[in-house]
Amino acid sequence: LSLPDGGRIDINTDSKVRWQFGKQMRQIWLDRGEISITVQADQRDFVVRTGKEEITLAPGQYNLRLKETGVEVAVERGEGRVTSKITPAPNIVRAGEISSVSDHKTHHVTSANPETFEALTAWKNDEIVLDGVTLAAAVSEYNRYLTKKITIADPHIGSIRIGGRFTTKDPTIFVTSLRSSFGIKAERGN
Repeated sequence: LSLPDGGRIDINTDSKVRWQFGKQMRQIWLDRGEISITVQADQRDFVVRTGKEEITLAPGQYNLRLKETGVEVAVERGEGRVTSKITPAPNIVRAGEISSVSDHKTHHVTSANPETFEALTAWKNDEIVLDGVTLAAAVSEYNRYLTKKITIADPHIGSIRIGGRFTTKDPTIFVTSLRSSFGIKAERGN
């Protein structure tokens, strides 16, 4: 989505975003899902609202994702101020950092390496990068992109740790790798 100020929003699957640009403020509402935002220099503030959180972004590149527990703001380039109704004092998040604001009244800012950012933004290239996550978490993440969902019939295998880079468009390679690496049997449902 090209914005009137020359900025850009890339919208991930199963996401809902709204925007409104006025004379004094540029506003984005992330109601569901994940977006990547390129913010252009402008005299107006650029504010993203995600329910309980308000994030003011300086010119730069950001990835924002709503999770069940709150919002994650990854700053690739630029600087953001994250303010929450729960924690009204702004937390500054700089390039190379990830801010996680939880509904449980916690706020964490962590430094991240380039590989972490590559994994976070792989969706823009129709990819998913898994790095030692449980099979249950991997399937949950993968199912965001699929109309026919993957289910785990045996809950005991959900804790297996997996990694790799896969396409989000077709889970065949992902499922095949589970079979060849772990001997997990997969069946195609109706």
